[in-house]
Amino acid sequence: MAEYGNKIGRVLFPLLLHTAISIAVAFLIGGIRSWWGGTGAGEAVLDGTDATLITVATAAVCIPVFWKIWKRDRARFPIQKKEKAALWLYAAALLGGILASCFFSLLMDAAGVEQYFSNQVQEELFSAGFLLQVVGLGGIVPVLEELLYRGIMYQRLREFLDVKPAVAAATLIFALAHGNMIQFLYALPMAVILHLLWEKSGSLVPPILFHMGANLISVFGNLMQ
Repeated sequence: MAEYGNKIGRVLFPLLLHTAISIAVAFLIGGIRSWWGGTGAGEAVLDGTDATLITVATAAVCIPVFWKIWKRDRARFPIQKKEKAALWLYAAALLGGILASCFFSLLMDAAGVEQYFSNQVQEELFSAGFLLQVVGLGGIVPVLEELLYRGIMYQRLREFLDVKPAVAAATLIFALAHGNMIQFLYALPMAVILHLLWEKSGSLVPPILFHMGANLISVFGNLMQ
């Protein structure tokens, strides 16, 4: 029982570390904005641009940290190498993210999900400037999330679970981390695809490209509204 608890703790530790870094970054940015603009730190952090900046800055800080953790895990539990994917498969992953995002977004719109649940978290993220959204949400954040959720947490689940229960558990964790019911429902099927891409390729590149495609089309779609 204790051994199983240690395994679960090892899976969840990176997520707790990410949360701690996010809180520290939020306080730092809030303090800078308070000093720069003469407002309270709490008030500054509630600004939409700050919400996006905190998310992107946290990802930028976490990437080298989790990269080291991921490399250490790979050395401890080597993953069976797969054949290198053809270049067109990487393009297909990027396009697949775009199409999947459009499909599931349209499906949720048709179901009228936004009539019943708030999507404030995403609305705040998409209120930032164009460059911050494209580079940060479309580029930096997907790299961090794939490194964290697929590269580390999912792979740690695979150390003691078969594919199906590991995908189910990791998908639930990923969806819950998105902060509201709308994003939870959207993230569920997307996460399944991302985990299968990682499982089939043995590389983080396809899921990163898929995730980038999904985020970028969401950014551009929001800007065109």
